[in-house]
Amino acid sequence: MIRKTAVLLPLLIAASCSQRQVARVRAPKPTPAAEHPIRQTLQRQITRAVDAGDGDIEIVALRRTLANDAKNLAARKQLAAKYAAAGFPELALDHYRIAAAQFPEDPALQIEVAKQFRWLDMPGEGARLLDAFLASRADAPAALHAWAGILHDESGELAVGETEHRRAIERSPEPREYLHNNLGYNLLLQGRGADAQREFRRALELAPRSEIARNNLAESLGESKEALTHWQSILGPSAAHNNLAAVLIEKGQYQDARKELNIALGYKPDNAAALHNLALVSQLDGQPAILPMNRATASAWRKIAAAIKGEKPDAKPAVPIRAARK
Repeated sequence: MIRKTAVLLPLLIAASCSQRQVARVRAPKPTPAAEHPIRQTLQRQITRAVDAGDGDIEIVALRRTLANDAKNLAARKQLAAKYAAAGFPELALDHYRIAAAQFPEDPALQIEVAKQFRWLDMPGEGARLLDAFLASRADAPAALHAWAGILHDESGELAVGETEHRRAIERSPEPREYLHNNLGYNLLLQGRGADAQREFRRALELAPRSEIARNNLAESLGESKEALTHWQSILGPSAAHNNLAAVLIEKGQYQDARKELNIALGYKPDNAAALHNLALVSQLDGQPAILPMNRATASAWRKIAAAIKGEKPDAKPAVPIRAARK
């Protein structure tokens, strides 16, 4: 994919602390201790410990704590978070799974397991986990439905995702900007631009300073002047005109895109995304790239020449990042 102009990191839904006891119809058949999945998980952890933080004093201390008290939930969550931060999502998943097995009534732990599946690029696994949990929880908190919606979206199951996002909004004790933004994003993926815009505008009513909702609203508005206004308010004029050019390129309106790119480069001659898109337009319409004349033109030409001669521009123009999740 082409570089993004606006790098807006996804926000995360804070897991709800509400809990509910689960009544089990039948207890599972006991597993021999040597074959118990938790024991196997711990053994895998020990085997990989040399590569996963043996030199980290905090990790060593947390492992010792868990060796003495395997049900110390606070220590288990801290250790999982440490592994995730250190770049070991599989170990983090192992520990969150252990915690979820030990405390099956805690929805926050189910969310953490699902999030690790997402981190491992396995959103479908995370979605199925939350679906199973939600099936037994008529009063599940909004956060569970919200995360289920996100994971279904990322699995390409947009209709199911929409249902979960709407349930999250219904279950939330008070209106939340990020829930409307999530639903808007789902609708945008479905090609329902007008419906998406309503949700993004509602998000901005609740949180007028939300750059993520404003960025998504601008994208849903396409090539309109209102979109340019929203982008300018959060990105500045150069990036805003480049984003508008990106929309025009996707629609095949290359001449208009060039005008927007020239404006973008007039504001900021070293705008890498705009230079990249100008190289792309040149490839697509077969016309030479023309830059606005200023003192930075020579440097800009070198960059665009490198883009044309070196790595081929990607098939899509640079647009603001869409994933805007809490």
